[in-house]
Amino acid sequence: MTKNNELITIEEGTFSYDFKPAELTINNYDEIKKTITSVTEQYKNRVYQDDDLETLKEDHKMLNSLRTGLEDGRKNVKKTIMEPYETFEAEVNELVSLIDEPLNDIKAGRDEILEAQKEVRYEALIDYVERQLKDSNVRMEDLEIRDSWTNKGNWTEKLNPRKKLTDEIKHHIEVIEEYHKNKIAQREVLEKFLESKGMEIEGWIDQLEYREATEIMDSIQKAEEKRKKEEAEKERIAQAEREVDERTEQELKYDKSNGEFDDRTEEIIEDVFKETFDDEITERIEVTGTQEQLNKLNDFMVANGIKVAPIIDEFDFEETWDDLPF
Repeated sequence: MTKNNELITIEEGTFSYDFKPAELTINNYDEIKKTITSVTEQYKNRVYQDDDLETLKEDHKMLNSLRTGLEDGRKNVKKTIMEPYETFEAEVNELVSLIDEPLNDIKAGRDEILEAQKEVRYEALIDYVERQLKDSNVRMEDLEIRDSWTNKGNWTEKLNPRKKLTDEIKHHIEVIEEYHKNKIAQREVLEKFLESKGMEIEGWIDQLEYREATEIMDSIQKAEEKRKKEEAEKERIAQAEREVDERTEQELKYDKSNGEFDDRTEEIIEDVFKETFDDEITERIEVTGTQEQLNKLNDFMVANGIKVAPIIDEFDFEETWDDLPF
C-alpha cells in the first residue's frame, strides 16, 4: 500500500465561516425598569382580606401578563439567534461524519494489530514463566497471570521480559512457594495429630484449603470433649437406672400383669434420681422481713421440702421462739 506523503490539512482559510456578532439591547431599558419597579412596589407586602378575592385575581392577572410579555420576547430573541447556529452545527456534524467513517476503520485495524501483538507477548510470558517453574513446586494454575505483565513497556523488541517484570514474577512465585511450604508443614502436623487420635485423615486434610491446622485441631479437640461429656452423662443416667433396677428387685413390688410399678415404686425411683442428680447443700443465711413476709417464706420452703433449723449463737442465751421453723 502506497502512502501519500502530502499532509492534508484544513487551514483557517479553507474551513471558514462568516459570523457577524449582533448587538442585542432593550430599547428604553431604564425607563421600562423604572415603570415596572413603580408598579411592583404597589403590590409588595400587600395584605388581602376575604372580601378582596376579586381584586387579588385582577392584580395577579395584570402582573402575570406583564411577566409573560417579557418572557415571550426573550424566547423569540433566543430562537432567532439559535437558528443560524443550529444550521451551522448540522453542517459541521455532517462533515465530521464523513471523516469518522474511515477513521473508525483505521481505529479497528489498529486495535486488531495491538491485540495480536499482545497475544504474542502473552505467549512469550507463558514460556518464560514455565521455565521459571521448572525447578519449583508451584504449578502454572497456582499463579495469577496479571494483565499488566503483557504490557508493551515490560518487553524488549526481541520479546525478552525487562528486569522490572522478571523481579515481579520472581516475587510472585516465591510467595506461592512459601504458602505451599506452610501448607505442607501444617498437613504433617495435622496428620500426626489425627493418627494420635486414631482418626481417619480423609476429610480433615481437605479443610486445609480454607482453614489453619490449629483451627482444625481445636475443632476436633472440642468435639472430643463434648463427646466425652455426653458419654459421661449417659453413664450417670445408666448408673441411676441400674440402681433403680436393683432396689426394685429387692424392695418393690412389680405388677407383672400390667407391666407397671405401684405408687411406692414410683416414689423410690424418684428418690434415687434425686439422690443421683440433686445433691443437698446447706447454706447459713439471715432473713429479715415483716411477719407476713416470713410466714409466706416459711410456707414456700415447707411446700418445696426445704429443711430449715434455727441458728443459736453460742454466746446468746436469750432465745425467742415462735411457730416458724426458723
